[in-house]
Amino acid sequence: RDWSSDVCSSDLQADNYPKAITTLRTFLLDRPNMPEALNLLAYSYEQTQDWSAAAGVLTTLVDANPRDAQLRQRLERAKTRAGKQ
Repeated sequence: RDWSSDVCSSDLQADNYPKAITTLRTFLLDRPNMPEALNLLAYSYEQTQDWSAAAGVLTTLVDANPRDAQLRQRLERAKTRAGKQ
């Protein structure tokens, strides 16, 4: 089993993104720079349309992986949508 199965996979599979966000935020207190968990947190924020929170998490990911074009695109989309909220 990998860490995500213990953290929130059942919440994500059930589209229970608010619960997944809570679980991931708690998990990240002890592992603040775990890219996989940060990516799932950003995804969960995107699914709940909390664009400002998604942009914050995606900024952390892009800072750590500046050459990742997909992350940069997600960040720009989140920033654009956050400005429209």
